[in-house]
Amino acid sequence: MSNLAAAINATSGGAGVAYGAGTVANTAVTATSTATTVVVTAKVNGTAGNGITTTAAGGTFTFGAASTAGGTAGSTVTVGGKTYTFVAALSTTATANEAVPPGVPTAGSPEAVVAR
Repeated sequence: MSNLAAAINATSGGAGVAYGAGTVANTAVTATSTATTVVVTAKVNGTAGNGITTTAAGGTFTFGAASTAGGTAGSTVTVGGKTYTFVAALSTTATANEAVPPGVPTAGSPEAVVAR
């Protein structure tokens, strides 16, 4: 499972060892793994990351859902006509006007789980 996560992230040092040479990082998600699961998380916060298609073929792996889900819209504040969204962590894809304040309800990042 760690090699799958490494391939999704194109982890440095993994090309030709953990995954095929020439593999590039997935542009929509990042991945973490345990011995039996890989969790893919959208690179954007909130509902924008919901609905990223996940498929598995061959029967070795299965996804818990057909797409990423669970992203929720965070609380917002508008100042001088500009809206800021409170998030638990900044998106890994550059997203304007995100803020990470302590103690404020936050937006969740959509996820999907693949299990072996």
